[in-house]
Parts: sequence; structure tokens; C-alpha cells
Amino acid sequence: MSQTMKCDEVAPLLDEYASDELPRSLREAVDAHLGGCANCQAALERFLALDARIRALPMPAAPPEIAVQLRIRLAGERPGIDPAATAPSGWLGDHATPWTPDEPTLRLVELAA
Repeated sequence: MSQTMKCDEVAPLLDEYASDELPRSLREAVDAHLGGCANCQAALERFLALDARIRALPMPAAPPEIAVQLRIRLAGERPGIDPAATAPSGWLGDHATPWTPDEPTLRLVELAA
């Protein structure tokens, strides 16, 4: 790729540029273009602002059913693993009552399979 890049070449690279994933030579070419192009600089600033807003959003917790479904599925794919044994131990440790999936959870697992 030539040292002098055009806006239509730079635009699709802004994501990788912002996350520092471009190869050095390509990054240098984008840097050179950004140094003289107010439009692409503004596009990069908008991209970075949007990225910052997205990263600031709260991370939703996965519903407990998803963890149950994952344990059951993993046990099915890896014979010899008991899903109940892979459940995390809480403050009761090994004295807790063993977990058994309820009917809605079993339906979820069937739907996911």
C-alpha cells in the first residue's frame, strides 16, 4: 500500500487503528493521513467517543440459567463430568444440598441443544 492513503482507505481501518491492532507500516500510513486530514481526524474522534460510551455501559450479569445450561452442556460434551460437581461451592462449601435442575431449566437446556 502506498504511503499516501485516501480517506476511503483509512475509514475502514479506524477501528483497528484505535485498538492498536494495525501492523506498524499500515499504522504509520494512517498516522500520516490523519496528520493532514481533518475529516478523518474527526471520524476517529467520533469513533473513540462512541467506544468510550459503550465501554462505560454497565456489564450485565448473565442469568443463572445460562451458567446452569453451560455446565450441563459441557458435561454432555466431556463425558465423566458431573454438572452438579462443577457447581461452585458457596459459603456452605461441601455441606450444601446438591443442586438438581428444575423443570424450566431442563426445558432451556433442551431448547439450546
